[in-house]
Amino acid sequence: MLLAFRMEMQFSKQDILSLYLNKVYLGNAEGVEAAAQGYFGKHASELNLAESALLVGILPAPSRYAPHVNPDFALQRRNMVLQRMHQEGFISEQELQKTIHTPISLIRIHDSTTEATSYYVEHVRRYLIKKYGSKVLYQGGLRVYLAMDLNYQTHAHEALRKGILELTKRQGFRGALNENSPDNSSLTDNSTNENTLKIDSLFLGNIVAGVVKEVSKENVSVELGESYGILEWSNISTWKNGNILKDKTPIKISNPAEIFSVGDEVQVRLADYDSKNNIFRLQLYQEPLVNGALLAMNPKSGEVLSMTGGYRYGESEFNRSIQALRQPGSSFKPIVYSAALDAGFTLSSALIDSPRAYATGAETAGDAEIWTPKNYGDKVMGKVSLRTALVKSLNLPTIGLCEELKPKLVIAYSRRFGIT
Repeated sequence: MLLAFRMEMQFSKQDILSLYLNKVYLGNAEGVEAAAQGYFGKHASELNLAESALLVGILPAPSRYAPHVNPDFALQRRNMVLQRMHQEGFISEQELQKTIHTPISLIRIHDSTTEATSYYVEHVRRYLIKKYGSKVLYQGGLRVYLAMDLNYQTHAHEALRKGILELTKRQGFRGALNENSPDNSSLTDNSTNENTLKIDSLFLGNIVAGVVKEVSKENVSVELGESYGILEWSNISTWKNGNILKDKTPIKISNPAEIFSVGDEVQVRLADYDSKNNIFRLQLYQEPLVNGALLAMNPKSGEVLSMTGGYRYGESEFNRSIQALRQPGSSFKPIVYSAALDAGFTLSSALIDSPRAYATGAETAGDAEIWTPKNYGDKVMGKVSLRTALVKSLNLPTIGLCEELKPKLVIAYSRRFGIT
């Protein structure tokens, strides 16, 4: 009471209210300005009646009533505030009825670093639980230091995603989402279908579904709920047609009409917005059929600088960089060549790139099984230097080098790298 009395002696009620509103926690940040930015993407002075009432409604228990945590509770609290405002005469019955039926609409903030670091952080979390237990991890006040380089990590994640999407383009566009539907006529009329987009999903960078409304040689017009977008030929032409193959390879698209028809439901990325014509510029998108992983480490210290285990963590937590058991392939070759250098070979030492055949000891239909390794592309170069064989990742000279070194030496050398 004494503190309250002293505050009222020193500050006006308006000043006290301002101090409170600038400091109070509202579930996502401290202060109404920061909360308004975080929830609605606007300044506190720009909030409408529904948004202002929402912030007031969550004041008693921000962590419990925060709209991104419990949207139903937040809606109830907001409506209680609106009803009280009506009872006290601050808003009319018409304003109450109009506002009380307004749904909560929050901005979507895309945190690229969270997605990029998900596989790495989850691997560390599982390691800590295995070593110390969940109680120590979550309640023990641990400080965890990672070898992760955030720049390396974000670039690695983007490089992996870009590579997978480029491969998806080369594999070809597989067709509209509704192509196999028994009746897609409902998508071609002017009625509103159940997939009509909400306005808060139309943010640049988002991937959304739309309906093709017009197809020309230059572009494709796509309906996006109450908005429209344009797929330009410059983007479409970077794709191949996955439904038509020539020599087992998808062919180039020569005209948008080859892959699009009016009424097709397609996925697109919102690349840009043309405010002059009120339309989105779109990029064609389809979910990749392939996946991948990338791990980068400091060879001197063994520190893992970046690790990304897949295209999208939210859809698959399987970490392909450490959980996928696959043949090492050509990544094992540097170990063979380093063993050779330690054994006295030089970069100019001659190796033979020629066909080879080996009996596996197994039989197929009574005949001895023969393994005939090949180079990529089935080409042989004859006599090559050790440097050339390594740079071109030639299989046949490497196998010959293993024979010359003896497999036991290569195995022992790989043990020095920690390979078991």
